[in-house]
Amino acid sequence: MRALLVVDEQNDFSTQGRAEVLQRIRERVAEVQRERRPIAWLRHRDELGPKTDWLRDLGVTEILVVGFEAHTLVSSVARELLSRGFAVSIDPDATAGRDIEHSILGQQTADDVRLSALLHLTNMGVTISKRVEEAPYLDWLDGRRGDRVRSW
Repeated sequence: MRALLVVDEQNDFSTQGRAEVLQRIRERVAEVQRERRPIAWLRHRDELGPKTDWLRDLGVTEILVVGFEAHTLVSSVARELLSRGFAVSIDPDATAGRDIEHSILGQQTADDVRLSALLHLTNMGVTISKRVEEAPYLDWLDGRRGDRVRSW
């Protein structure tokens, strides 16, 4: 069974496309509600363990993750879910990041930060949950498009 996990939808930190990302999260929530599948909400101070125990008790084996801070919160949650044996997907349009800058290493835009985080996650086994034909930038994100991109 599939479930949705919404990470930190309160949007305290991200600067990239807040309205668009919130709208996409709402669309995913509505989709999952229509299909009567489980939804878990995780704020940045919550522990993941009780949520995954609940989902596993419901028979969930695959989790779609959406939310804010792709390079920190979403990434950490996705890696933890993988380590707990779940199949993990992420909707790149329902995630966001923020600009980061370092005096020695330089800077990245919020979108570059988000895409870089997603690229790392696909290398760990996370799939991207978009239809390939809707995702032209995924050529850069993952050269194996068909291997890591699918409709969820």
